Amino acid sequence: MKTESEFKDYYRATLLPLLKEMEKLRRKTRQKNFNTTIGFIVFIVVIALVAFVVNRMIYGVWFTEREANVPVVIVLIATITLFFIYKGKIASSKSRYVQTYKNAIILPIVRFFEETLIYNAKDFIREHDFINSNLFLHKPDSYRGDDLVSGKIRKN
Repeated sequence: MKTESEFKDYYRATLLPLLKEMEKLRRKTRQKNFNTTIGFIVFIVVIALVAFVVNRMIYGVWFTEREANVPVVIVLIATITLFFIYKGKIASSKSRYVQTYKNAIILPIVRFFEETLIYNAKDFIREHDFINSNLFLHKPDSYRGDDLVSGKIRKN
């Protein structure tokens, strides 16, 4: 088993430079997501304004309860569709960052302790096995996981 001192040396020599690079990537990802959000908001505001102007040109009012308000309805449908596309882009961006982090940071930490350990970033201990381990007195209200590490350290 590695000592705390060995891990501190490993951290300074290997992990710290990687963490600094990951921080740059995190900030870049955050800025990209922020820009995507601002772009989404601006686009929705612009097409909403256009819809109300077109509505005024067709019906003579910005919005009417007597008519179908087709331009406004189209914008509403487009906004809902675009919202799901927007959420997908943000989730995808975050997922790429998390996967990169796990491969660049978590995997080397696991390998530092034992080269033969198997790391799976998306797998986890099944709920049944977790509960049967009796590590905790009470069952969890909900259960999910990731970052499964399996194998043996030395002969254990």
